[in-house]
Amino acid sequence: MSGLAISVWREGGRIANVRVASRRPDPARLLPGRAPADAVALLGTLYSVCGHAQRAAGELALAAAEGRGLAPATRAKLHAAVAGEAAQEHLWRLLVDWPRRLGLPVDQAAFAGWYRRCGAAGADWAGPLVEELAGWAGGAALLAPRGAREPLVVALERFAELSAADAWIATGDTPFARCLRELRVACRGADRPRRPAADETGAYPRLADHPWVAALAAAGRGLEARVVARYVALVELAASLAAPARGERPDEALEFDADGPRPGVGRAVVSTARGLLLHEARLEAGVIREYAIRTPTDRNFAPNGAYARAVAGLACGDDAEAERLAGLWALALDPCVPFAVRATGEVARA
Repeated sequence: MSGLAISVWREGGRIANVRVASRRPDPARLLPGRAPADAVALLGTLYSVCGHAQRAAGELALAAAEGRGLAPATRAKLHAAVAGEAAQEHLWRLLVDWPRRLGLPVDQAAFAGWYRRCGAAGADWAGPLVEELAGWAGGAALLAPRGAREPLVVALERFAELSAADAWIATGDTPFARCLRELRVACRGADRPRRPAADETGAYPRLADHPWVAALAAAGRGLEARVVARYVALVELAASLAAPARGERPDEALEFDADGPRPGVGRAVVSTARGLLLHEARLEAGVIREYAIRTPTDRNFAPNGAYARAVAGLACGDDAEAERLAGLWALALDPCVPFAVRATGEVARA
């Protein structure tokens, strides 16, 4: 079975060591020797998660390697598919995975409805989703506290005053409020102030300067900061697609670009819900000679990477607590494959 096997060891009441073993296949090895068109078609079938992003990155990288850009209609179609896919993945974590991890009920019908809507080609989901997300965070009272409606992404900045945010979380009756309330209990004492590491990718490092996210991080509430950052990222994405007339550009919330640093070489970067996806291709005589894919999971769960450093040092009294905390942090950094966490007791002393 492919996925991540995470092992943690304890010493002195803390997680001392973290090891991440990956059993993930490398689809990039299947691409050398193929023509670009064949490789693009294959990329669309190799990934069950973020498949639209993988195909888009492949098309962008290979077009750049051939010294051309994508036709505007093709680019727009790919961009729309990647945006819908990113919204689906954000919603999956916020409406299903986090509630389930925290022992909360999951509204499968609500999730399934939004999932279908965001994945339907040509569907008008962005504007209605912004309204839905406003309801998650207090609805009209948040949007228009002074009697004048303002964009949700601006209104959320007022939660930088954590007393106001915590008061809403303590009494809120929305799935998101209940999720944050339970998360606060679940991770109490397990966080510490920390800016995102340079090698971490995802909503949190991209939105580390958002006032609400930054306030949580400064207060040592790193798990909450990452969940809130995912919510804010979804708000930004939906808002940028819903209101281009206000000058907002979808590319500001969803990176989607490529370049050709030298003849025959193309590089592409595409945003996913988990972070930046990178593709690099080298062509010779119209055939792929080298191809590399670096996923957000490759970065965040690298040996001694962002995940391992976030978990090492967390206080825990026993193996069960170590596994629980390591599991919360794994979901926060969100691998694109299943993961299992196993605590193996105290570190053996020499």
